[in-house]
Amino acid sequence: MKNSDMFEELSNQLREALSVVLPTANLAQKLNLEDNESKEKIKEYIKIISKSSYNMLRTIENAADFKAIEENKLEMDYVSCDVSVFCRELIAEIRESNKNKKVFLNFSEPLNTKISFIDVEKTERIILNIISNSILNTKEGATIDISLEYESSYWVLKVSDNGAAIDEGTSKKIFSENIRRDIESPRYFGGIGMGLAIAHNFARLQDGELKVDFENENGCKFVLKMPYLQNKNKSKGFNRIVPEFCDYNFEQRVLEELSYFEL
Repeated sequence: MKNSDMFEELSNQLREALSVVLPTANLAQKLNLEDNESKEKIKEYIKIISKSSYNMLRTIENAADFKAIEENKLEMDYVSCDVSVFCRELIAEIRESNKNKKVFLNFSEPLNTKISFIDVEKTERIILNIISNSILNTKEGATIDISLEYESSYWVLKVSDNGAAIDEGTSKKIFSENIRRDIESPRYFGGIGMGLAIAHNFARLQDGELKVDFENENGCKFVLKMPYLQNKNKSKGFNRIVPEFCDYNFEQRVLEELSYFEL
């Protein structure tokens, strides 16, 4: 990705968000705070401003993350995590936040569970990116199938939708070039197209893999493959911290992250 292209795309995204924030703030300032109807309008305006502000923040953070990945300076924060609980709760939050889109999330998981060392925040973003992309490309009333499977050395999360398929050439672009305007595909990728590329790198940095199953003929299937355990002393040039527990209080992070995808 050329720096000039990156700057142009970031500028467009930030300009678009600011074009919503500033007029909305001006409208809110003109309302009578003593009027009940105006109070309700102000609440709606605050939601709009909050969402657009988060979009700006996420755009900047995505760019910073991508730069850190390129320069091998991204810090990793590993915790010991119950994979089934982690995936189940995250998908439940996505399902709750997605009510208005009327796309159904069907989640299946094994009866047993496994423990894995993961960077919780980055793994959340991987899963949010692939499920959000499926939601963006799925018609109302349709179902997205999400399955968690346990293999001998890896846990695997598969996300299947009935949207436009991704061929091998497009897959290479969305996982590397990551500029939406350069991708010729009927599938929508949202934002400036960095999300899936960052998700791909977040998986790779945890010795995992994010790919597209090209054998899926009736839509698109993302496959996330992650190892159960990480050697916390193994060095890749990143800081690795391994607390004894996994923090599942991520409801607010999920809501904010989903707002970035305009679901």
